[in-house]
Amino acid sequence: MTRKRKMLLVAGIPAGLLLGLTLALLFFAATGPGLATLVWLAQKLGGGTLALESGQGRLASDFTLKRLRIMAEGTELELGELRLSWQPGALLRWELPIRSLEVRGLTLHLAEDPAGAGEEETDPVQLPEFRLPFALLADRVLVEDLHIYSGQNEVFALKTAGLQDLRGRERRLSFAAFSAKDAWLDLQARGQIEMSGNWPLGLDCDYAFTFTGFAPIRGRGEFRGDLARLAVQTELRQPQRLSLKGELRELLHDLHWEALASSPGLALDKIGEGWPEQRFSAVEIHGQGSLERYELEVGGQVVSAMFRRPLALHSTLEIGLDGLSVRRLELADAKGRLQLSGTLDWSPHLAWNAAFTAADLNPDIVLEQLDGGLSGGLAAKGVYKDGKVTAELRLDNLHGRLHGYPLKAEGQAAYRDGRLALQNLRRSEEHTSELQSRSA
Repeated sequence: MTRKRKMLLVAGIPAGLLLGLTLALLFFAATGPGLATLVWLAQKLGGGTLALESGQGRLASDFTLKRLRIMAEGTELELGELRLSWQPGALLRWELPIRSLEVRGLTLHLAEDPAGAGEEETDPVQLPEFRLPFALLADRVLVEDLHIYSGQNEVFALKTAGLQDLRGRERRLSFAAFSAKDAWLDLQARGQIEMSGNWPLGLDCDYAFTFTGFAPIRGRGEFRGDLARLAVQTELRQPQRLSLKGELRELLHDLHWEALASSPGLALDKIGEGWPEQRFSAVEIHGQGSLERYELEVGGQVVSAMFRRPLALHSTLEIGLDGLSVRRLELADAKGRLQLSGTLDWSPHLAWNAAFTAADLNPDIVLEQLDGGLSGGLAAKGVYKDGKVTAELRLDNLHGRLHGYPLKAEGQAAYRDGRLALQNLRRSEEHTSELQSRSA
């Protein structure tokens, strides 16, 4: 064999291998039998990590995969059906056009954390920076029947979620329309996000929520900022008109919030079924705190059928997972006022402890014939446990004038085991003797 032939043979081996590899890639990517072969290989070689029931179409253009399951470290992702229409050949010019991506029946099983896991985490969560190696051009993305489980518990479910005109270049993603729908939710949004630093974002959305026992909630919102400090502004249209401006801080670590809400008028019976026919006007609510505990300052006017004229309302509330603390609640008439402070706990059982103080309060606010002015205190505490109520009441130096006559009353009462006991109850009016009662 001549030297020239030997050189041709040596050069022909890698060329032949490259040609064979190219033909194999074309076979797998551009033909139906090629995709079927890949499905067969996945079924045989997937082991416990990858499982695939069937596939059809061409990997280089349009294809469908059914019953795709991926498992890793206790987490399992299952896709009932995946349909993709794309142009992978455009990767040669650093673009990835996707005409349509549809996923039906997406189920994610998250691995359960061991008992106590995560309780020691105090460091802020930092999202990594991400840069797309190509320009992403997706016309339509649709996910139907989404379910997420943690262990055996379903933590999230969604009927449909979709994106239109998703564009990505380097570190920026933008979308013309995002939608999420379920029996209780209808969300439409558009915006962009930067995948670096604290992930700056800007979103505009229209939302509608429907919860059992409550009137539908509809409105529009704006989000500007990043995941460390996000400004929120929303206009609620239903069930009542309400404007809210606020801020969310440290969304991924130790979430805290602050907001100011205002409304020309609120009607409780328009919000929830069976709620009282109570009206408030010129309402302003300032709140701040975390998800576990927060404080509200409420101001406005109480307009009620049981009162003959509006009462000014000022209150400060602290709300937590264990209960409600009323630091201050004041109802003020033109001259007098009624103040309340106390606590309402609902864990481990319902319990209350409250004190009322009246200062020259005119009872004619309720009934015209009860003209006068009353001052004094009332304390009440009790508990509701195992279907039974136990309560104590103390009337402390109630005094003033009622319909032109002086009035003074004090004493105690207790309710236990279905019986009301009056202890040292004293009442005195002009031209009447003092009354005492010890039990009833």
